[in-house]
Order: sequence, then C-alpha cells, then structure tokens
Amino acid sequence: MTKYLLCGYKRETSVHRFHSQRFFLSAERVRTMKRLINPRLEVLLLCGLLVLLMMATSCAKRREATGVSPSSIEENMETSLHATARGMQWWYEQSDGLGAMIDLSYADTGCGHCHTNGCSDCHSDAKGAGAVEQPKVCLGCHGRQGAEAQLGVTDVHFANGKVCSDCHSSGDVHGDGNIYNSMLEDGAIDADCGDCHGAVPGVREHTVHGNKLHCDACHIETVTTCYNCHMNTLIEDHKKKAYRPFTGFVMLVNDAKGQVRAGTYQSVVKDQHTFVAFGPYHGHSVMAKGRTCDDCHDSDRIEELNRTGKIVMTRWDDTLAKPGIVHTTGVVPFIPENLEFQFVDYDKASNSWSPVTKKAGKLQWEFCSPLTKKQLERLARTK
Repeated sequence: MTKYLLCGYKRETSVHRFHSQRFFLSAERVRTMKRLINPRLEVLLLCGLLVLLMMATSCAKRREATGVSPSSIEENMETSLHATARGMQWWYEQSDGLGAMIDLSYADTGCGHCHTNGCSDCHSDAKGAGAVEQPKVCLGCHGRQGAEAQLGVTDVHFANGKVCSDCHSSGDVHGDGNIYNSMLEDGAIDADCGDCHGAVPGVREHTVHGNKLHCDACHIETVTTCYNCHMNTLIEDHKKKAYRPFTGFVMLVNDAKGQVRAGTYQSVVKDQHTFVAFGPYHGHSVMAKGRTCDDCHDSDRIEELNRTGKIVMTRWDDTLAKPGIVHTTGVVPFIPENLEFQFVDYDKASNSWSPVTKKAGKLQWEFCSPLTKKQLERLARTK
C-alpha cells in the first residue's frame, strides 16, 4: 500500500536514542478526503499540514541542538560534574592526594564552592531557555582556560569563530545521568577531534606514529599551569593565590587508553609541605600544523635529561630585574621522579614571594602514567 510520509524524525547519539512518532495516510484515504472536501477547505487543510510540518521541523532542530530533551537535561544536570564539582574533591581525597599530606578535610580547604546552583548561573534566564554568552560565561569558572586567554594563547577553532558548544555536547555540559569522579574519566567528556575531523592525512608524522599518539600530543601548542598555589591564603582568607600562570610548554604523558597525549601539572605549597599533581590536559591552543620531529626527538629537554639526569621545570633567577621563577619551555617527557621544581612561599605582610625548597614532598598522577624507558630511548634518537 502506498503511504505518504508527512513528517518524521530520527536521531541517534552516543548516549540517547530518539525516535519521534511518524504519521502516515494511505493513498485510498487521501482520495476519499479529496472527494469530500471542497477546494477552499482543501487549501485550509494543506495550510494546516504545512504548519504541522513546520512544528515538527522546529522540534527536530531543537533536539538536534541539544541532543536530549529538556526534561532529561534537568535530570542529568543533578549528577553532572558542573553540579557536583566532584573532580577536585576526588583528586584531593585519593590516598596519594593533597588531603593525605596536609591532613585537612576537603570542606575546610575552601575549594568546594565552585559548582552550579541553577540554570541561571550560565543561561540568561532561570529556566535555562536563554542563550549562554560564550566563551565569556564559561571562562567565568574555568580559570585555566581564562588564563590561556589572558596570556594570549590562540586556538585555531576560536580564531575561526567556533565557541565552546561547537565541540562540547549537552552531555559534556549537563551530564548524561552518570556520576563521574573527574572530567578525565572515560565517558565524562564526549568531545573528540574525530567528531569533526575524519581520516587523517597520510603525512610522515601520522604514518610513523599511527594510533600511538593522541592528536593533542602534536596539535596542542601549549598547556598552562597556575604555578605554586598557596594553600594558606586559600584556607585563611578564602582567596586563590598562586605565584603566576605559566605557558609555553607541553608535557607528554601516557593516558589510560595507551596513547601518548598532552598533559600538565598543578603545584601546591602549604607551610613546609610541597605537592605536585599531574594529569592529561587538552589545552585550548590547537594549531592546524602539528609539531615537527625536532620538537620532541633529541630536543633540548631530552638533551638536558641525558646530560644532567633531570629536567628543571622551574628555577629561581636572581639576575632578573625582579628576581623570580623561570619556567622551562618546549616538550617535556613525563618522568615525575626526574622533574625538579623550585617552590616559593608567600609573605602576606610584604606581598612578596621567596624561594623555599626544591623537593616535592608528594607526587600524584591520575588517568596517566610516566613515559617508559623504551619511549624515552626513542625520544633520544637522532632523527
């Protein structure tokens, strides 16, 4: 039997599937309707059908934009990382985390206040139907991305007019109904280079490395760290105080899936305690042209490691016009026991920083592992 499809919509996502209702009219029923309806009413009927079609299209576009229905968004939001702010707390409370070193509950650190209280925190109205001013609203909470912008770090996507939601799905922002401990946990973030970029070009760098490297190992120009967070100020004054943000470097780590990718670190000082945490990090500094062989293989940092047995990440320089910390640059292999940091302490009375120790009292890394001996040997080879 011939059927006329008046409207229909089908969409599949990685998290949810939607199948909208389809409406069918048989050919015989249509002929009967035409005999019974005068031309004027037939015009009205057609207009009505057009309105229904426009409404269905509008509904489809809304679902296409959000990926999930409004009711699902509200339900998922309750368990999302934006609502729970679970990420920092989970890292803090691990057996090798900062909490174990300073013996202070997470609630007493002043770190647990960054989470959403409702739709209006991001949207222009309380019901969440209004637009979100991107990236301004996002950068209001995502400080590391804000630091990238302040430091003049550029990204090929932003330069071409893209905004956060062009890559990050509704599931990334509002959650998918699951409870995640960190945005680095598998499934927490859907955004991936392959969502938009198909087969990679057959250039030498791609053919040599294959799937051993994640795209960001070569296409992230730089990562960022807010160096030497001063926990005493955070606890006592409820203010974030760090020495300063640094950029101009990328750390290479092995991720949980076995790929080499970009990473960074966060360092903390409290009294005489020093702490450094490492993890994968996809900086918003994507460049169209990736790194060359010289940037990683037999590089300055590899030469420094082979010559001295360590890589000096930060050092105090008295020769500067204003003595202070100098950060290393370039591609840094993640070998935590061979990385040296110069920590500094803050004096509130004089509003100044001074060098303390070079010893990291505690090291933590999650969702990643150090480069292996074999990987380091490959990096040390002359091209």
